[in-house]
Amino acid sequence: MLALAAALAQPAHAGDVDKEKLAEVDRGFVCPESIADATARQDAVKQYILQVREAWPDASVDDLIAYRKFLLKKHTCTKTLEAIERQDR
Repeated sequence: MLALAAALAQPAHAGDVDKEKLAEVDRGFVCPESIADATARQDAVKQYILQVREAWPDASVDDLIAYRKFLLKKHTCTKTLEAIERQDR
């Protein structure tokens, strides 16, 4: 999460985070529990990865996960966050 905070705090230039594209990801984010179909949920995760990688080409897997958790919290995706917490135990 620190890498995300640092990346978002820096001005965007070649090789850094495109803040506008990340903002688009945020605006279009839908809680997984709001998507009834498992295939559609998988497609949403794939789309998320593609969009974030486009906005943040140097993001690591840990960065992708941290940003997704950030969005889950921001968008109050309670059921998904609870499921992740159960898996982390």
